[in-house]
Amino acid sequence: MNDNVTVKDETVKAPCITEQKEAGGQISKISLPRTIHLVPLDYISGFEVRPGFYEINGATAIPGGVNFTVYSHEATSIELLLFRPMEEEPFAVLPFPEHYRIGNVYSMIVFGLDIEKFEYAYRVDGPYDPSKGLIYDRSKYLLDPYAKAVTGQSRWGVTGPQGIQGEVGPIGAQGPKGCQGDEGPIGPTGATGATGPAGVAGATGATGATGSAGAAGATGATGATGATGPAGAAGATGATGPTGATGPAGAASGEKMLFFGSQGPATMTIIKDGLPGSPALIGFGISGQGPSPLTSTINVEDIDQIISPYYFTVPFTIEINGLMAFFYTFPLTFLTIPTVTIKAQLYEAKETSNIFSAIEETLITLTPSITDATPSGTLLSGEVRTNRTVEKNTKLMLVYFATSNGPDKVDAILGYVKASLAYT
Repeated sequence: MNDNVTVKDETVKAPCITEQKEAGGQISKISLPRTIHLVPLDYISGFEVRPGFYEINGATAIPGGVNFTVYSHEATSIELLLFRPMEEEPFAVLPFPEHYRIGNVYSMIVFGLDIEKFEYAYRVDGPYDPSKGLIYDRSKYLLDPYAKAVTGQSRWGVTGPQGIQGEVGPIGAQGPKGCQGDEGPIGPTGATGATGPAGVAGATGATGATGSAGAAGATGATGATGATGPAGAAGATGATGPTGATGPAGAASGEKMLFFGSQGPATMTIIKDGLPGSPALIGFGISGQGPSPLTSTINVEDIDQIISPYYFTVPFTIEINGLMAFFYTFPLTFLTIPTVTIKAQLYEAKETSNIFSAIEETLITLTPSITDATPSGTLLSGEVRTNRTVEKNTKLMLVYFATSNGPDKVDAILGYVKASLAYT
């Protein structure tokens, strides 16, 4: 391993990823976790890295970087080479650490990469024995067999003769245990068991002596109904009591409600100068993080497969009548923080658009603000009433974000989120 590799002594647990397969065993769809919190664990050749998603082959863009996964049966080491477009020499070489390998699969997330601004290849070391079909050569640049496109050549050399077919390799080690499935439904109640045999009858007690019957008294005559007395004079009217406090506004006649919730803690960040970083995207029982920094528009063109669980499409034209937002604080992970303000807002996008825009009429500032003295479990809340029309087939997404009055960034603000949308 090169001298420019720094590896932390930390165990990495891969997130749970599910696959859907078609006939023939081909993978047709890969679903990432609904909540993704990726933290760099190591530092290699100037880049922050961590073990990647082993089930996603090739180079795949994810929030904050790129996931690289490649398979090699006999390789003893693999290096990732990063090139600037149309350059022949790599500007960075990142060897895969040994603990980034499971069986014959190597996977690594490299943070800070824009997948549109670099090219890549691999360099693989291993045994060299052409008679067995093993021709590993660390001096050669190799293409990714899972690459979506190849650049840099318009003409290729003549195809060489086919090498000798190698022997079938041994069966790989059993992969790690998969994530525990959801708890199954409660089974039906079993049939009632047969009634047990009757116990032995106890002995009959002795009959008590019969008492003597008393004489029946004569029924008295019913008395006459007395005359109704005159009505009393009306009393004086008492003083009017003070008016009670006004209760919260109830739902208007015909209003319907949608309820949002994060289920687990939602996560937000604040960047330099107290501006919102990564927002929390809230769905119906799920939450995730959006791109940073947050602005009045969110472009999901390159991350739609990750963002899609957090927005929904209205099936007919509606009028938004109100939005209520709640935030329960989670235990803080730092000693001191500036004053932090939590806000919530709906974003919308047209049916064929990948750009979501903030709906100004739905902006809510939750109170109170969060300070050093705010205990865990404190409830923040806010409400807005409006008459905002949303056209049929418009996509809606609920976004929570945070700001502060301090100059420094805040890496994580966590809390449980609930919200309700009233519409007609």
